[in-house]
Amino acid sequence: MLKNYSAIDLRGIPNKYYEKVIEVVDFGREIPDRKDLGIEFDLNDLNNVKKFKNFLIFTRGGSVKKNRKIIENKNVQILSNPYPVNETVARLASKNNIAFEICVRNIIKVKGFQRSTILKNLKNTVSFAKKFKTKIVITSGARDEFEIKKPRTLIAFGKILGMEYWESKASIYDIPKKILEMYSIEI
Repeated sequence: MLKNYSAIDLRGIPNKYYEKVIEVVDFGREIPDRKDLGIEFDLNDLNNVKKFKNFLIFTRGGSVKKNRKIIENKNVQILSNPYPVNETVARLASKNNIAFEICVRNIIKVKGFQRSTILKNLKNTVSFAKKFKTKIVITSGARDEFEIKKPRTLIAFGKILGMEYWESKASIYDIPKKILEMYSIEI
């Protein structure tokens, strides 16, 4: 049985299921000088992004207005938790080559009505992303070994959100691989 799938987790901890796992740290923490690291910025900290050209830049989304401000910054590579999304945001993200990140951990840790609202917004996000050819990346978001999700689980989650099998699979391997290659991060 395969221990290492053809998959890349752009937000997680190193484990045996993925070829490459990127650790994401918050801006403001001491940032180690590593190539295979992502940095998550808040909207207020985006002025400091230019200093970190060799890192993957994640920014946490929120409202449509906040998402729009984030994707207007061409230094951002990945918009985390992009929901809610409208046509303008999806079109602009595609134009600026910014991927939407769907982090499974963020859905698992909420319950009830909040989870159903997030899932509804994610289905809309996927729909707009498909319409405007915006990249989608599905990540586990694992912070310890108990939160690790297998690549097949992430693919199934993408299918639940309205992605075709090949789109869902591309969101955990092909798209992350292209993003990493753009920044010369070894796979």
